[in-house]
Amino acid sequence: MGRSLRARIVSLSLRQKYKPRSDAEVIASIEALKDAPAPAYQIPESVKLSVPVREDALEDMQVFTVNETEPGQKTILYLHGGGFHANIEPAHWALINKICAKTGAKCIVPLYPLIPYATWKESFHLLTELYRTLDPDVETILMGDSSGGGLALSLELEWAKQGLKLPDKTILFSPWVDLRTDNPGITKLQKKDPFLWAPSLRIYAKYWAGDLDLTDERVSPTFGDLSVLKNISVFIGTREIFHPDVVEFCSKLKGSQLIVGRDMNHVYPLFPIPEADLALEQIVFLVQMGEPRDGDEPSDPLQTGGTQYAGTQRFLTVVIFLLIAAGFCWWKAYTAAAIVCGVSGLLGLGMYFWAKGREKAPDPTEHIGTDSNAEKQENE
Repeated sequence: MGRSLRARIVSLSLRQKYKPRSDAEVIASIEALKDAPAPAYQIPESVKLSVPVREDALEDMQVFTVNETEPGQKTILYLHGGGFHANIEPAHWALINKICAKTGAKCIVPLYPLIPYATWKESFHLLTELYRTLDPDVETILMGDSSGGGLALSLELEWAKQGLKLPDKTILFSPWVDLRTDNPGITKLQKKDPFLWAPSLRIYAKYWAGDLDLTDERVSPTFGDLSVLKNISVFIGTREIFHPDVVEFCSKLKGSQLIVGRDMNHVYPLFPIPEADLALEQIVFLVQMGEPRDGDEPSDPLQTGGTQYAGTQRFLTVVIFLLIAAGFCWWKAYTAAAIVCGVSGLLGLGMYFWAKGREKAPDPTEHIGTDSNAEKQENE
């Protein structure tokens, strides 16, 4: 059991890219931005979308509409993550593009105001105004990751108070539900998480909350009246510090399901790994038809992740080793050993590609490797 090879490589690259910084360094980087206006965003040339995209504006907020092709399309409102300080990334666009292409849905992507230029208050105003423009008769799905996922939940709590019709479904990836980021389980997970650093997150949280206490539901949705939330689906990894808070949050919900990526990092559906391919199929299913019934208790966690890939990866590693050994033996003139290793490696390689050709696509409606003690085992 374990992660795929690509998932391990991604984890290593994240650990190199997101090295912990001191509190002073984080604060200085935020304060330095105050001297310049918030820059306008342009989709990078490296982002290749297979569906149409249009840019509009709501007051000073840039709003992108992806894959609008006909009236009455199912609509996704996507709130990107980034710790309330970083803008949307190419990985977000890649996932949005795949979801739109596979479901035919339209996706609205607002670039809400970030710190240090704004707090939760400005974003609440703009995103609520944007939500009011959506057709209430068209199925709407609220989607978000990380800080954007937590923001999505806080907005739903606010919209319920305002008497607005809530989204038909909510699909979230590793939402930040408690900005205090002080769950006792975080200490054990911090050394496993290559992406998030709790001390830095607490600083971003204080800037985002402004004058609010971090236990206010407008910034930490876990403290709100969760009985108003319905049809919530949450993806979470077991190698991320948000895991304990998300599990606790989902246990309070009705009509929800928790999809657990075993041995997966923060927002794992956004990365180019096999486990994300499976998550994408689950997301597509949820967008198209999967919906818990009102009043249902949270489902048993869907255990996804590296378990179905680990055996294949280990087998392929052995095959590559045999081929390398064959080359070494041939170079050393150990002809017999080279032939044995080479033939074994080639046969193994042939078996690998034969098995890959017969491999069936995973059924996103099935519980994969369900284990009621999975979270406990991962954190031990």
